[in-house]
Amino acid sequence: MKRSKLTALLAAVMLTGMGPYCANAVLTLPIADDARTEEGTMRLGAGATLESDVNLYGGRFTYGIADGIALFGGGGLVDPDGISSEPFLQIGGQFSLPIDDLPFDLAVRAAFGIASFDESETIRERDFTVRSKTELDIWDLNVGLLASSELDAVTLYGFVGISYQKVDFKVTNRMNGFRESFSDDDTDTELAIGGGLLFPVDDSISLYGELMHIDELFVSLGGRFEF
Repeated sequence: MKRSKLTALLAAVMLTGMGPYCANAVLTLPIADDARTEEGTMRLGAGATLESDVNLYGGRFTYGIADGIALFGGGGLVDPDGISSEPFLQIGGQFSLPIDDLPFDLAVRAAFGIASFDESETIRERDFTVRSKTELDIWDLNVGLLASSELDAVTLYGFVGISYQKVDFKVTNRMNGFRESFSDDDTDTELAIGGGLLFPVDDSISLYGELMHIDELFVSLGGRFEF
């Protein structure tokens, strides 16, 4: 009887626990950049991305290794509803396409992010106590085209691409010396489309606002400093 109760409880934990973690683009820092990069360019940006279930706070450093080629790396904090916040890392780059006939700059951009969660919980019932541990690893890849154009005092940019996410999920439960675990993984591919506005405060500092839709709408606000 206890084993059947525990099995049912484990299944419930898995079904309810996956929800807040599978919000796509949970590791996507705002783009907050234009499609043109010169050799030696150095930019540092920071801000917040807000969504109904998961908020993201972080920053990124971008360096132009050659004309039209930039690499970037950054990270911050993932803050899902209902569980503790955890750090995340992101790396990526972009390549400006050598097309001169367009009225805007165009680049191919890719970003890869990773985060891990480790949560423990004690569930008490009348005739048994279950100690549950949840382990979660998330990999997130976004690839697409970035277009940008300078209009008077501001820079407009837009992005369209694909967001791929993989989630590895494991729940381990212990009860009076009895141990049982469930593991699962899930993948999801979504269309990523969005854009934003860069507003220069002076020659080095810009403020940005961005909207991105990847299954759900994400709103990002922050600033960028160019060395």
